[in-house]
Amino acid sequence: MRDDRLRWDRKHADKTHDGEADAFALEAIALARAAWPAGAPALDVACGAGRHLEALAAAGFRAQGIDVSPVGLARARERVAARGLHADLIAADLDDFPLPAGRYALILVVDYLARGRFTDLASALAPGGFLVVSGFVEGHPKQRAAFCHFRGELRRAFASLAIVRDEEIEGRARFVARKSLSSSVTIARP
Repeated sequence: MRDDRLRWDRKHADKTHDGEADAFALEAIALARAAWPAGAPALDVACGAGRHLEALAAAGFRAQGIDVSPVGLARARERVAARGLHADLIAADLDDFPLPAGRYALILVVDYLARGRFTDLASALAPGGFLVVSGFVEGHPKQRAAFCHFRGELRRAFASLAIVRDEEIEGRARFVARKSLSSSVTIARP
């Protein structure tokens, strides 16, 4: 974990990793927001400098972000506060952080491979909650395979959720699924 934290601290310190929010993630946030009242809890996994955390807070979610980088979290805090918004920030490695069951209306995972936590992510969704993943897929020309989803992995892993959107184009996986209002979730292993 220490190496990950230091690597991400360096990236966030030079501000080149801030960028704008992922357009697909913004569409999915709007979709989830239409289904949930203001103040519903949302989690941005590996939130970094807060580009999506800001969008969650601006959409009216009770935004929470988790990241291994204190430097990234400080940048996220500044970014959200600059718009007069609020988000709760957690400095932790997702591998070690217990996700509360049934809590979130929306869980957003952008450019982070959370393969070892698929079951926990689905479990952390509230009934009717949305899981949104936008990430690299194997074969991406500029990304190492270790950071890429397998082709069809999300569809298979989250088959017990209702799949709203599932596409793999231009080296990107874009996935939205919704937890049933009355079902238990079982996650298939890749």
